[in-house]
Amino acid sequence: YSEAVNVLSEMGIFRGYGDGTFRPDHSITRAEFVMAASGFFNMKAAEDAAFEDVVRGSWYYDVIASAAAEGWITGYPDGTFRPDANITRAEVASIVNKALERTADRSFIDSHPEKIVSFQDLKSDFWAYDTIMEAVNAHDFKINGTDEVWSEIYNER
Repeated sequence: YSEAVNVLSEMGIFRGYGDGTFRPDHSITRAEFVMAASGFFNMKAAEDAAFEDVVRGSWYYDVIASAAAEGWITGYPDGTFRPDANITRAEVASIVNKALERTADRSFIDSHPEKIVSFQDLKSDFWAYDTIMEAVNAHDFKINGTDEVWSEIYNER
């Protein structure tokens, strides 16, 4: 992983920690992931993070505020973002898809189960099912308004 980390570090995307470490075996927090993802985009500054646990002046405040304003993140129903919590794979897929303006075509997914990459522990009523399907299934699509309309799947089964 060192080559990838060095490239991303040179780009300013991965900065490591103040003590000069990278901590490759540690989990990544929600704030750390949003900070890294934001490095790939020219995001607009936002005034307010609107999450009760994202404190003005914290190292991640501005990027969390911008990501929320861009629609990448919405936080939890209790009004928190939980910046220091570890991020889940589903949350990563959700943020990446929102940042890239990608959406799953649920109708196509449901009508082509034999072509879709699926997982035993992922049920279709899980909150991030569509976003995970978008992320793991290689596909062609056209845009209809703001929605993707899938036309082909390229998964090797």
